[in-house]
Amino acid sequence: MSTDWSVIVAIGAVLISAIALIARSFDKSLSIREHEEFRGKVNDQFKQLRDDINRQLDQLHDDARHEHDLLLDRIKVLEQTRPTTSEIMAHLDRRTLRK
Repeated sequence: MSTDWSVIVAIGAVLISAIALIARSFDKSLSIREHEEFRGKVNDQFKQLRDDINRQLDQLHDDARHEHDLLLDRIKVLEQTRPTTSEIMAHLDRRTLRK
């Protein structure tokens, strides 16, 4: 029985030392240079994300402006032709059916 306990204690000691070694390797402090390099990479990623968001916002703004211009063109056409109510309804129904 004493050999069983000695084997269990030896295996436990090996496991504890392995866990401590792994924990120490993951828990290292960064040097100043490593910290500045890490901060630079994080700042670069934030800048990239900000640029992507700004690009998407610009695209949305351009799309909204284009849609606004299309609506203004439709209004100009309606004002210039002065169609009857039934012609307007037929024209709008055709546009609704296309979507």
